[in-house]
Formats: sequence, structure tokens, C-alpha cells
Amino acid sequence: MRITIDDFGVPASWKFKRENLALAEPIRSRLTVNTSEAAVQAPITGAGIAQVMSYKMEAARQEGFLVILLDEFEQDPLPVHIVYSGRESMPLKLRAFLHWATPRLRAKLAGPVDHREPRGA
Repeated sequence: MRITIDDFGVPASWKFKRENLALAEPIRSRLTVNTSEAAVQAPITGAGIAQVMSYKMEAARQEGFLVILLDEFEQDPLPVHIVYSGRESMPLKLRAFLHWATPRLRAKLAGPVDHREPRGA
């Protein structure tokens, strides 16, 4: 059974990459959840398979609760940006948030993301 995350009524499709071609496969889901956390928990309980961002499921994978399927079709990682309005002087609250968030995002996103075996190995 396929598990999907409700994306504001957008028709469900899973995206894959094959060589340099991006593919979107429409799927019919028997279980739809509204958070990525629920999409990670559902397969752990045996409800089916889900497609979620790697950093969302990494802890469960490292603990042996989940395995990656179809990793040869995994998409390239998306960049993360913090965007704010440029001003002459940066508000202290914004500066404090950036100093707090930046290293945490780097650490979270720099973890082991590429689970594929090197080609030719």
C-alpha cells in the first residue's frame, strides 16, 4: 500500500530521477496523511511504503526501522535557503535567529543523505 502526504488537494504523484530524466508517476494511495512525521511512522507500523525527504526518515533508517527502496531513482537534494528582507541594519531578533538556525540546518542537512552505492562498485 502506498502512503501519501496530502499536498492541499494536489493529485498524488511520486517523483523519480532516471539518468538525466525527471519522472513523475501518478499514484493511487490507500492512506493519506497530513504530516511527514505520519508518513514516516506509517511504514514503521507496517502500513505500506512512503516517499519522504531523506532527512525526515534518516533517524528511523539508522535505527533499522526503515529501508530505502528504489534508491537508484532518488532525486538530487534540494538546496535550502533562509530569505529575509535586506535592510541597512539587521534587527537583533533576526540576527539571533540566523546565528541559532544556520549551524543547526547545516548539521541536520549535512548528514548521510546519499545512500546509493558508488557506480561501478
